[in-house]
Amino acid sequence: MRHQTPRWKKILYALLGLLVLAGIVVAILYFRKQQPPPPTPSAPPSPTETPRELSNEKFGNRARPQSAANVDVGVLTVKVGKPTPPASAKPAARSLGTVAQLAPYRTPSPSPTLRSVPTALPSAAPTPEPLPTFTPLPSAPAPSGREFALVYAKGGPGKRQIYLRSVERDDDEALVSSVFDDYGVAFSSPTQKVAFYSNEEGASDEATNRSKLKVVDIASRKVETIADKLPGTWPAAWSPDGKKLAIPAEQAIFIADTTTGKSKRIETGRLPGGIVWNPNGISIYYQEERDDGNNDLFAANVVTGVTKPVANTDGNEHEAAVSVDGSRLSYLQSQGIGGDAMVVQALEGGEPRVFPETKPASSFLMNRRLDQTVFVRSGKGARLSLYADGTVKRIGKLSNPVIVGWDRDYEHVLVLADDDKGRALFSVEIPSGDAQKLKGDVSDTVPVSER
Repeated sequence: MRHQTPRWKKILYALLGLLVLAGIVVAILYFRKQQPPPPTPSAPPSPTETPRELSNEKFGNRARPQSAANVDVGVLTVKVGKPTPPASAKPAARSLGTVAQLAPYRTPSPSPTLRSVPTALPSAAPTPEPLPTFTPLPSAPAPSGREFALVYAKGGPGKRQIYLRSVERDDDEALVSSVFDDYGVAFSSPTQKVAFYSNEEGASDEATNRSKLKVVDIASRKVETIADKLPGTWPAAWSPDGKKLAIPAEQAIFIADTTTGKSKRIETGRLPGGIVWNPNGISIYYQEERDDGNNDLFAANVVTGVTKPVANTDGNEHEAAVSVDGSRLSYLQSQGIGGDAMVVQALEGGEPRVFPETKPASSFLMNRRLDQTVFVRSGKGARLSLYADGTVKRIGKLSNPVIVGWDRDYEHVLVLADDDKGRALFSVEIPSGDAQKLKGDVSDTVPVSER
């Protein structure tokens, strides 16, 4: 008969087997802990956003509304030099030759912004004196880089100062060391200079024009006075090569040649402003007041001084801009109750084409092919808009916008708009409307008069 293992022994053997197995597991875990953990593979670096670079696009000379007179953009190619010693609060003696005594200023055309600070300007008209003469300005220094930059005025009435900001380096520089009220900027990329107004002797009033036009060299920070006794409302306009400055006055535009220090006077009607140059550097376009609040557009040859009307209907024409090839002029024209609409006109023949879809428009920009327009649809709740293929689309949600210019390419536009602290300059992507703030605290005070 076969002997059978007792039941209790089977249970004992099973328990011993479990204990042995548990010991083996514990030993494995112990020795595993003594070994260094295998390196954890690092996650691949997340792709970084490629910095935007300056394109090689050419942009047409744009309209500059008075509400954007305190900011301008350009290409910085030199390093900012050391500041000059602070100016004395006492008005400096004239040392640059005879300066112009201009007829006083009255009232410019309405500005599209609602934030302008009015100042009283003169009403009497003294006899003009000789043209301004000044020390010729130095040519541009050798380039040391290429950066997108903006120049702007910062501060309130009577305390505005001029700053330069490189967008790539996110860096601000006080461009002019001055105790005076400086504002109304114009940036020349070819010559690396900035023209601006300075109320060194106080702001213009009902009796006297007092603003001076000065130019600061970005590299050396040396400041030269070009002319004084100016109204100082519309910004001056640089020629495409940066060698000439068109300076608006009451009933004239001065063409100052910065290479010779001499000037030419172009006789105009009342209140010329909004000056833009043709890319050929020979002609300028400007608006002048025909009646109160009614402007016409004119062209002037800067060599001969001859002027001629370009758009002089019964409606108000203003904010002129020139195409890249210099063949077409675009501007805003009053369309009655519906407000202003954009108009494109060939400079050599052809009928003006009105785009009623843009009513009511204020500041605007057209692309190189003139088939896409970014503009501000004005009125209550003014918004940035895009006109293309016969339709209008809102862009973003910026409040109280004013268009300043293109931002490095035709896919982004520079817009001056409200932020939580006042006015700021934004770069807006088209057509998404995504906005990036480039600079806050831009002065919104421009000398706009009221009757």
